[in-house]
Amino acid sequence: MIILILLLILFLSLYIFGITLGLFVSSGLMRYGPSFENIAWSSLFLLAPLGCIYYPIEILPEFFQVIAKGLPLVYIFDETRNITPNSVLIESLTYLGSSLIIQENLDQDYYDFILKLETAMQEISSGMRPQIVLSNLTINSGSNE
Repeated sequence: MIILILLLILFLSLYIFGITLGLFVSSGLMRYGPSFENIAWSSLFLLAPLGCIYYPIEILPEFFQVIAKGLPLVYIFDETRNITPNSVLIESLTYLGSSLIIQENLDQDYYDFILKLETAMQEISSGMRPQIVLSNLTINSGSNE
């Protein structure tokens, strides 16, 4: 429930930023006419990479990081990246681990997997990338089929 409230606040911030940008572009179009259209479109194309919509800010060169930190988009998308996948992933891994624990007659491979799940949840909570952590999760099967 808390995650939903946080995401709603972030969505509202993104909405307010979009309305503000729309007002600036509309006022420029009304003041300068169709000649402002190129500036309006280029501003949107500059916001995508500088707003770090598709990737974290650490990917950008130092110079662009300084510019990007002035945009609210960076903080909105960064916080959304931190909230959504990690918390949902940790809840899913917890559910998977607890459902494996209540099973009877599990062999050692599954108990080892549960320990890997616990380690994975700790690594994700400490800030490690989920893709790297999940690539290490395998169940070693004793059979060679």
